[in-house]
Formats: sequence, C-alpha cells, structure tokens
Amino acid sequence: MFYIGCNHLGNVKDTPAKVIELLQTVDLVIIEYEKIFLSDIKDLNINPPNYVKFERSSKFLDEIILMLKQNKNILLLDEMGYPSTADPGSDLIRMVHENNLDIDIIAGPSIGPMAIAASGYSSNIYTVVDFFEKSEEEIKNTLEKLNIKDNMIVALHHKENIINVLKCAKDAIPNKFVSLLINLGWKENQKIIRGYIDDVINVIEGKTIEEVYGPQSIRPIATLVFS
Repeated sequence: MFYIGCNHLGNVKDTPAKVIELLQTVDLVIIEYEKIFLSDIKDLNINPPNYVKFERSSKFLDEIILMLKQNKNILLLDEMGYPSTADPGSDLIRMVHENNLDIDIIAGPSIGPMAIAASGYSSNIYTVVDFFEKSEEEIKNTLEKLNIKDNMIVALHHKENIINVLKCAKDAIPNKFVSLLINLGWKENQKIIRGYIDDVINVIEGKTIEEVYGPQSIRPIATLVFS
C-alpha cells in the first residue's frame, strides 16, 4: 500500500495519530528533510524507521514502484504541510496511478487552507504555488497569470527570499493586499503581518532574518497570501 501523509507544520504534537502508527509499521518512509524527520522521531519517542530522502530521478521512482508491486507498505511523508501539491511528491503519485496501485490518504495539517484561515481573507478559490529555485521573471509571470478576480494566491518560499517575492509581486500584481504568515503552525514565534504589498515590504526591509522571523532553528519556510 502507498500512503500519503504529513507530520505537522511545526509542532510535533500535531502529528496525526495514523502517521505515528505508520512510522512504526511501514517498510519504508520517503522524507523531504532528514534533520526535521530525525528530530520528530526523537520527540515522538519511536524507533527510527527505514527511510530514504525523496529524489527526483527516474531510477528512484522506478525503485519505489517496484517495491509497491512487491506489496511493500510505503509512506510518502510531507514535512512542510502541503502534501505532494507544492512539492515534487506529485511525480511519484502520478506513477502510482499509472501503475494502478492503491493509495491511502491520511488527513492532516495542510498549509494552504490554514494560511487563508490565519490571513483573515475569504475566498472559495485559491492556488498554492512554491517559488523555490524560481527566477524573478518566473515569479512575476506566475503571479500575473494567477491574478484573477477573487482568486487568492498562497505562495511559499524560504524566509530569506520573501522580500524578493514581495518586490516581484509589487511589479506583477500591484495594489494587492497581502498577509505574511511567519512560523505558521509552530509552537512559538508565530506572527502575521498584513497590509498592502508596499506596507509589508516597509515593515521587513532592512531587518535581519532573525528580527523578522525569530530563531532560525524554526521552520525555514514562510507563507504569503495575496488577496
């Protein structure tokens, strides 16, 4: 069986009970961030399972599919709160479907709806995008394409690059209202900065990463909600 699940957004106590059970019973866990994963295992007081870091290669994907065909139980574990939607796990899930293999989805934290709830905005339509390894031109083009009336944009990026995303947004989708969600779901140091794009830029520009986001031992990703 192929399982899709996520651990938490920052507080290990929010890890779904079924994920904890699977961590102790599956044949293999596919992870994103080894440091976060091993810290979680320690905090959950369970023995480290057999695990491997996700690789975006045909060899890796083929090996996982072969294991599934051999009736192995595998858990794809998202460690940033939006399973296989804003991360490369979708490549593997597509192959699982193409090979007519069973999938079991585990309910758990999802950063898209949580970010919208925390922002205070309201919309039935939203798109989650990540800007990891994207150029400024790519970021601007994506924002322009998604800039549809009443369509919210939830954008993820590394904390140190959020100011660049905001400046791209200022050019691509000016006069938008935005919420910067810091350490969303974390057990401490959560913060929300709301305003027009210019307002949020003025609040964080010129400050150090620690001054804006708190200790850097915390979740490295920040979230923007444009409305």
